[in-house]
Amino acid sequence: MQRDLEALLEEQVRQAGFRLYEWSLKPGGRRRILRVSLFAVDGVGLDDCAVVSRRLGPVLDESDLIAGSYVLEVSSPGLDRELTRPWHFETALGEQLRLVRRGADGASETLEGTLLAAEGGMLRLEREGTEHAVPLAEVLKARVLPDFTRRR
Repeated sequence: MQRDLEALLEEQVRQAGFRLYEWSLKPGGRRRILRVSLFAVDGVGLDDCAVVSRRLGPVLDESDLIAGSYVLEVSSPGLDRELTRPWHFETALGEQLRLVRRGADGASETLEGTLLAAEGGMLRLEREGTEHAVPLAEVLKARVLPDFTRRR
């Protein structure tokens, strides 16, 4: 069911002109909550979320992939988005990140810096004038740190 639901979400979101950033189906009181996050290079606005929500609702109901009642929430991943897939890192080039990595001794280490590159399973992070190479396989958690002082 998970794969079928993800495939349906990816297809519908792609047809609407976006990329599926992430999704989850979790309990939320009497109903479950289906959260769908969209990505676009130029950003995702409220109207975009409404369009995708109106598109997904009937298709999901018809597919019968989610038993029982649920609430559909469509949004952008946010400025402080979590980076969980290799392509997520590619979308964050030039941005400040906070990542937790597994060190050589097994302990975790937190790094903050600007993401310079994400390729070949490696991240290059600049921190205080020094470049750090971090294997993607060692990243336990990563998140974009929004810069509210910079104008786009």
